[in-house]
Amino acid sequence: MITLPVIIELRDWADQLALDLAEYAPIPRLDDESEWQEWGVAFCALSGISQKNPPNPLAFDDWREWASRFVQAVS
Repeated sequence: MITLPVIIELRDWADQLALDLAEYAPIPRLDDESEWQEWGVAFCALSGISQKNPPNPLAFDDWREWASRFVQAVS
């Protein structure tokens, strides 16, 4: 189960996502929230996750919208 991006801040969601997806590979920590898209691209490329065809974070301006679609794609 992957944590939904509701009632949670970006960094907290990113930290929880690292726990939720630990079976695939270590997820890098998001230190700078302004770089959420680059962070998302990095872990979407991980084997196992990339095979689920996650949405490209560069196509989104809002992290919550991207994160919601990400959860739908990989769940």
